[in-house]
Amino acid sequence: MNPQSPPTLLEYITAFGSIATPIFVLIASGIGWAIARRWEKIRQLEEKLREDRIAVYNSILEPFIILFTTDEGLSNKKEYRGKVTTQVARDKILSLEYRQAAFKLSLIGSDDVFRAYNNLMQYFYSLDADRHMSAAPEDATISDPKDMLSYLGKLLLAIRISVGNETTTLHHLEMLEFLIKDIRKFQKYGKY
Repeated sequence: MNPQSPPTLLEYITAFGSIATPIFVLIASGIGWAIARRWEKIRQLEEKLREDRIAVYNSILEPFIILFTTDEGLSNKKEYRGKVTTQVARDKILSLEYRQAAFKLSLIGSDDVFRAYNNLMQYFYSLDADRHMSAAPEDATISDPKDMLSYLGKLLLAIRISVGNETTTLHHLEMLEFLIKDIRKFQKYGKY
């Protein structure tokens, strides 16, 4: 090769590659770092949202847990002594704190959880309307307990999925088996 001859195309490409490679690696590393940082921030926000959701879900479920507690079990807490579970649960649902938790649920709860909660509350509102229409309010009862259990089970199942059990295969009434000793009477041939 003659030292006086002009550089060839291959020499230009080699020189450009020598300069461009470190710059490309630097840019790619910067982009990778930015993506990793953004991903970590999203993960942290999702974890915080998950924790907030669990706290709201617990608040929303408290009156329903009380409904499945015996009056004797309820009297273990000083604030509930001498009260019946249905009244304590009703008072909780009508409280300002519960309404605030419901508003939080509307903001941070998953769509499926919020829909299931709305369905459950609409069911209870319809029962309350029936009570007001009857001659004696105490005469209004849950006509089909499976309806109420179904709505509550669907809420629990939606919460289960929302907090990370997306692949669950449980039926919504299975979510209540630990609470109700004779719930399996609703099964036919071993299935709900």
